[in-house]
Amino acid sequence: MAGLQDVLDALVSEVRRAIDGQSPALVYAGWPTQANLQDVVAKGIQSHVSVYALPGERNTTRFARDLVVEQPPILSLLARTEEDLLVFEGTTQADHHVSVRINDTTPIGYLAPKGMTLADVALGVADAINAAWLPGLSAVAKGPAVSVTGAVKPRLEIAIGGTGRLSQLLRQQEKQIMVTVWAPAPDIRERLAEAIDDRIGTMDRLPLGDFPGRIRYQGTYEEEPQDRLPVFRRSLTYSVEWARTHTLPATQVIDARMTFER
Repeated sequence: MAGLQDVLDALVSEVRRAIDGQSPALVYAGWPTQANLQDVVAKGIQSHVSVYALPGERNTTRFARDLVVEQPPILSLLARTEEDLLVFEGTTQADHHVSVRINDTTPIGYLAPKGMTLADVALGVADAINAAWLPGLSAVAKGPAVSVTGAVKPRLEIAIGGTGRLSQLLRQQEKQIMVTVWAPAPDIRERLAEAIDDRIGTMDRLPLGDFPGRIRYQGTYEEEPQDRLPVFRRSLTYSVEWARTHTLPATQVIDARMTFER
């Protein structure tokens, strides 16, 4: 599920932890502006640390992209039939799909959203049955139950299915991220850069929302002040590889029909 911004935010968090207790510094994702650097010089005590994604990336996908179950269906809503009644029990801890078949007719479907009361479920199912315009039949909600009446006693069947989540790998990707210290003095640059590298340089995995990313040190670039702007720079470059996934709802099958052609 993680995107590039999630990777940058994770690195910003790690940098902040690394320099906690060191020289004051403003840490952010992006590249500093000229005004940012002038701010470093003007205050003289506060440094900036930028976390910037370098151009280009590499597709490193090497695992199957099959759909996998991330969360099994939650089935907390139950129902039973009693004579001409459909009686609902339990709770709607998640979305549920209700299918009602009356006298072997085409199933009538209704979606019961998460958090709906049993009385509301019964009312929604009754409305769905009446909207189907089945000859001689009518439905009335009575609390958590639905009464179905007709000229001939109806034969009722009901099925309920829960909803879960599926996950699929879109790709694995690798990108280089540059963590740059902009300091007003070389000793401050050294202190901040060393603290950052001591923490991130020893990490093999970068915590992300779903699956951790793989992080590796790539190189260091250092630059002394130029022109009239006395800002001391050191850039530490790391490559981060992470999985980009997406999720989609998965509904249990509660009614299936087959058509045969001659």
